[in-house]
Amino acid sequence: MSFSTASLGEKMKTMKQFIILITIITLTSCSKENHLDLPSGSHEMRFDPNSWKLESSYIETDEKFITKRQKMLGDLVTNVLPGKTESEIESLLGQSLDSPYGGNSRDMIYYTGPIRDSYVPIDSEWLLIWIDESKKFEKYALHND
Repeated sequence: MSFSTASLGEKMKTMKQFIILITIITLTSCSKENHLDLPSGSHEMRFDPNSWKLESSYIETDEKFITKRQKMLGDLVTNVLPGKTESEIESLLGQSLDSPYGGNSRDMIYYTGPIRDSYVPIDSEWLLIWIDESKKFEKYALHND
């Protein structure tokens, strides 16, 4: 069996291009900017403090069992909370709940709706917020019970 140099060179070039493409796709999909850390539906709405504070925002769901709060979550944690003080956050989100969910390590907690990305959405989803020593937003997590 014989191979021509041109066809082998072309195959190597195609293989290199394929490897570069796979590497780019892999690196891009791992980026936080793709919002892989949030459940589906988290980027469907811009954050609106008036809508967030309505009882219907965490009770009523769409056909995918996603609440308005859950749809605003991506914008909230990416664009709204960073740099805000505890009092500013409370002004935007309302008073934090007095709840044992999420343990004692968090500073603020908000119910967002039923758990998402589950075949049986019987559990709840909670937004946990930590405040740093300077009384500013430090980090967030979602907790399911």
